[in-house]
Amino acid sequence: MVVMPGGETSTHIDAAPEVVYDLVADITRMPQWSPETYRAHWVGGATEARVGARFRGWNKLGPIRWCTDPVIDAAERGKVLTFTTTFFGRGRITTWSYRFQPEDGGTRITELWHEEDGILGRITGNARRAEMLQKGMQETLARVKAAAEAA
Repeated sequence: MVVMPGGETSTHIDAAPEVVYDLVADITRMPQWSPETYRAHWVGGATEARVGARFRGWNKLGPIRWCTDPVIDAAERGKVLTFTTTFFGRGRITTWSYRFQPEDGGTRITELWHEEDGILGRITGNARRAEMLQKGMQETLARVKAAAEAA
């Protein structure tokens, strides 16, 4: 089994942690933020981020398309949002977290990931996949920053 250790990136946003959290926790808006996600919606009656809530996300990587059925593991408004993806019913694959910390009148947002199974790493190569995820996270946070600061 290939295990990818994960990665993280962060940025400062001139908006309150609750404002930034609300943007990220609205899973239906994830396609606005993430360069890989092109559609997302709540499933199983869920309508908001809360522990145990599930959503479906459709992703793309070049010509490859796939969907995941993540579950929310932690949801504390203005503090943390964590979800773990599944891939073709194979259990927990990748855990994603967003941490929100007050900083200089705004928010330090940190996005982290840890891939447990490494299935996508085996497809694309560990170093290449990690590099792509790092770039994607930077783009995601830049988009969230732009939206939060424009509000």
